[in-house]
Amino acid sequence: MLTLEEELWSTEELVVTAQEPPEELRTLLRETSRPELATLVKTPKSAGVLAALAPFTKDCPIPERGARYYLCLDGACTQPVDSVTELKALFAKNR
Repeated sequence: MLTLEEELWSTEELVVTAQEPPEELRTLLRETSRPELATLVKTPKSAGVLAALAPFTKDCPIPERGARYYLCLDGACTQPVDSVTELKALFAKNR
């Protein structure tokens, strides 16, 4: 039954990689109504936990500066974007 549910309800994740969670992320999430979207923030502190819980995040490196945003569906991620503006365009494209 679990397999059937996974096929019917795919998972969509926003993986954000940064040294620290970006402030602009909070604003974006308040403005964006996507209840189906799980947000995973990968920082040096959380990388180990995410590797165990969401193994696909291992392919999302943490930049030295700024943030990178990956939109993922069932663990397959798009190419990253480097700004909230680009992320909003990606959201619009993937509706």
